Amino acid sequence: MPLDHEGVWYRYHHLFREILSRRLLARCSKEQIAALHSRASAWLAQEGLVDEALHHALATGDVAAAARLVEAHRCEPLNRGRWPQLKRWLDRLPAGMVEQRPALLLLRAWLLHTQFRLMDIPPLLDRAETLLDSSECDLDEHARALLRGEIDALESQNCYWRGEGQRCLEIARRSLAATSSDQRQTRGLALLYVVGGLQQTGNVAAAWAMLRDSLKENQPGANALAPRLLITQMGMEFLGGDLGSVARTAVYLLDMVQKQWHSVSSTWGQYYLGRVQLEQYNCAEAQDHFAVVLERRHVAHSRIVQDSFYGLALAHQALGQSVEAEQAADAASTYALETGNTALMYEAESFRARLALMQGRLALADQWARAFDQETHLTPSHFLEAPHSTLTKILLARGTPDHLHRAETMLTRLQQSVAGATPWPMIELLALQALLRDAQGNRKEALAALEQAVTLARPGRFLRVFAELGPRMALLLRRLADGGVALEFLDQLLAAFPEPTPDHADADIRRQTATEPAIRPSSAIGHPSSPLVEPLTRREMEVLALLAQRLTNKEIAQRLVISPLTVRKHASNIYQKLGVRGRREAVAAAEVLGILETR
Repeated sequence: MPLDHEGVWYRYHHLFREILSRRLLARCSKEQIAALHSRASAWLAQEGLVDEALHHALATGDVAAAARLVEAHRCEPLNRGRWPQLKRWLDRLPAGMVEQRPALLLLRAWLLHTQFRLMDIPPLLDRAETLLDSSECDLDEHARALLRGEIDALESQNCYWRGEGQRCLEIARRSLAATSSDQRQTRGLALLYVVGGLQQTGNVAAAWAMLRDSLKENQPGANALAPRLLITQMGMEFLGGDLGSVARTAVYLLDMVQKQWHSVSSTWGQYYLGRVQLEQYNCAEAQDHFAVVLERRHVAHSRIVQDSFYGLALAHQALGQSVEAEQAADAASTYALETGNTALMYEAESFRARLALMQGRLALADQWARAFDQETHLTPSHFLEAPHSTLTKILLARGTPDHLHRAETMLTRLQQSVAGATPWPMIELLALQALLRDAQGNRKEALAALEQAVTLARPGRFLRVFAELGPRMALLLRRLADGGVALEFLDQLLAAFPEPTPDHADADIRRQTATEPAIRPSSAIGHPSSPLVEPLTRREMEVLALLAQRLTNKEIAQRLVISPLTVRKHASNIYQKLGVRGRREAVAAAEVLGILETR
């Protein structure tokens, strides 16, 4: 039965194949059959058909030969991030065989790396290193050195997330010195943590220099390291508070890997676009990007899959969709259980407490806080959930002198852990410090801390961090505005807050806000005299202004760093709200309504 049009590949009908198999068993000895399987395995491996070759290697009964086959062909799928294939190979080998071979132990460690199961990796690295040092190891010194380079790359990751910046830097550099250019996955990870180690030790300029030099040496299209380096660049830009650059790098990365749309790199691009839109409170767009990551969770890194569930929940909550927010939080917990990642399970419970606090269910949030171990190790805050930060928010919400004292202790620890760090983690910590000082009756220090937070947030237009902190933060922001600080940006910040309601504000806050100007809801950022039944959102106003400039959908997408499809969705919403059929009518109607004024 032919399998192609060229007449190269055929297969027997399954009944005829069964007859031949029976005849083989009847006529040949086990040794002869094993020899045939061995020849088949060697030929298939030579042709690059490793899965089929592994099948025949195992059929010979020579498990060691099967293990050597996996070791000989592990590099390419490792470089390309073909984790399901590598897992399939490992699963077909006996566990006892894997335990005796350092290269296979490291494959298992790499699979745990993709699941962000960092606590489970060190025992595998220790076992692999012991085997490499053993006199019974059958590898030559060069092969041992390459595997030690892998061990160092994976260990540098663990050092970074334990906050051991200097050790992370030393081990990552040692990995780069020991590995070859063929080990692209290993060298990419080591480069990431050289940059991370430099950043964590306060050498941010050196980190950027290292990253730029690496990008020059690994041009897109010519070297598979380029996507990994761009992912690192997005992380650095985000930590630096430069959301515009994050978005541009993400779009560039997605364009680079468009022919590999289901690659790991593409999911990182979508994730960072989601983070940018969420921080700038474009929640519908954020949901779109996070949804793409979740659709591709079988290839995405577990860390960003988990964070995309959080991002989706936060976007739903900001849009008033509390049921959907809880469903996303539940899905995050389920995913953590499915991956077997105890750290993510622990974090998912923290996020559920935070969401409960945002929804006014303080008793439920407090239940988690009472069980939380404050002395647990602080990890660098790159992602959307940080349990120690959530604890601080709950303590501030309780507001008793004892709770405020505990909140101050926790905030001090958090600030010490990010001393000299880039803007992103400091924005939230300074905002929390402002709430703490205000609750302690020190309004001057509260406004000083808040001004620092706003100054750091303004260039990247971080809105979510403040809006999540509720009416008390809104009141402080208005008082800061009364002092003439960053008025335009404060107007954008205040527009992100919902109207204070009795369900979400304490009585003293309601009394104070009664004499203040009302906070504009985020869904009504159009002209104040607009007769529209449903006002245009801020992003729709931006799209409308660009439509008036006669830009194409593609040009608008590039200007706003969103996809053309998202532009079309916004345009459709604009036409519906204005009761028109196209862009020209929309612009004309907007001019009549006076909502295209120069800003």
